[in-house]
Amino acid sequence: MEWNAEIIGWQRRIIISNIVTTYLLAAVMVTFIINIFRGLKKGVIFSRCNTTVIFAGAAIYTLYSFYAYTAMNAATAKHVNSIDTDIFIYPLLIIILGLLHKLAVKASEENNLTI
Repeated sequence: MEWNAEIIGWQRRIIISNIVTTYLLAAVMVTFIINIFRGLKKGVIFSRCNTTVIFAGAAIYTLYSFYAYTAMNAATAKHVNSIDTDIFIYPLLIIILGLLHKLAVKASEENNLTI
């Protein structure tokens, strides 16, 4: 880590934000897995609460990607915000998976209503 006195506040914000978004992303993944196991105990494969978790994961991943790329510049004392295509493509794919999960939840619930 190379600290620059002129941009030390920016460096600290980026590094701290990178750490926070890393922990938030890990928490979302753990929540998703716990919800899957709770649903499987009840005999439900697609639980409604995981749809919200997937969409929250997409938003957090967007922030995480931005801070991860920018943290590399902050570590070398370059005051540059980095944006890569991964910041947009992966969250978009996660949102699409979230929409598919939402459809699966509806189909699963509708299937449970029919006898």
